[in-house]
Formats: sequence, C-alpha cells, structure tokens
Amino acid sequence: MVRFKNRYILVEIETPNEESINDISSYDLLTTIKESISNNYGDLGSAKTAFFQVKYYNAAVRIAIIRVARDYISILANSITFVTQVKSKSVKLRQLHCSGTIKKMEIKAVVLLNVWLNNALKKVSTNPIEMQEIKTLVDTEIENLSKLEQ
Repeated sequence: MVRFKNRYILVEIETPNEESINDISSYDLLTTIKESISNNYGDLGSAKTAFFQVKYYNAAVRIAIIRVARDYISILANSITFVTQVKSKSVKLRQLHCSGTIKKMEIKAVVLLNVWLNNALKKVSTNPIEMQEIKTLVDTEIENLSKLEQ
C-alpha cells in the first residue's frame, strides 16, 4: 500500500493599504491559485496539482494553509508568487513556511497568531473590551487549528 506524502504551505495574504479581505473566501483563494497554475504551467501543471486543498483560511489574520502532494510543491509555491488579484482585490501572496506535517504547520501558525495578537493589542491597548474580543478571536482560531490534524 502506498502512502500519500503531502506538504503544507503557510501563506500570508498581503493587501495594499491594509484593505479588508473579509469578502474573500477559501474557495476564491483556491480558484485563483488554480488559475495561476494553469497560466504558468498549462494543462500539465494543472493536472499534477489538481488535488491541492486549502486546509485552513482566516481572513482576519490573513493566513492560509494549503496542502499539496510532495512532488509538486515547487509548482504550487512558484504559482503562489504570481497571484496579484483575488476576487478583483489587489493582493500579494507570500509563502511563510513549508512543512511535511500538519502538526508542525499548526505550531508555526500559532506563533504567527500570537504575533498578530500582540500587534493588534498594541493598536487598541486603551480599550479593554476590544482587547478581550481580540483575545477570544485568537483563542478560537487556535482551537480551529488544533482540529486540523484530526
């Protein structure tokens, strides 16, 4: 029996002027990356990476975790850099981390969530209600990340 070997890529979604990306869904991100693969690698690249999947997406924190077969990680990673628009919004996708296990990816994502939390708390440090809302948001996202490996 053959085991399928996957890689996981942690992607950050950057926008100019810190625009909101709340209307962009994981499906929109998936289809945009598929279009980029098709444009850059043609039908062969599309066929090789046909089964990649967005495992986790958070518009508030602007990160996504994408799973792809180990042999085709370079096709996906290269195509991610060519994405300039998602759902008519100007974006730039940046690969932050690549891992062979979802557990290690979860650890890296939790570190990034904590960095995002600290930056957000610095911005609203005077309002305790907003600080509590941000902390509960990060706590729920960490719980969602821990559910990925199940």
